Amino acid sequence: MKVTRKKLGDLAIRILCVSVGEDSATDIMDAIAKEGNGLSIHMSTTDKTDLVVDAINAMISGKG
Repeated sequence: MKVTRKKLGDLAIRILCVSVGEDSATDIMDAIAKEGNGLSIHMSTTDKTDLVVDAINAMISGKG
């Protein structure tokens, strides 16, 4: 995750990672989100699309 740290520096940026499908690399997405002070969501189906919208809204409003 060195690349994430170098690119973020002291900027107030949060990363939202979304992995889709059973074969997605959720461990990598989790690590990127953690390093970027963000959130990782895994969607096995499209039924969870509301989670993505809720996560973005929470991150923008500072509640997530």
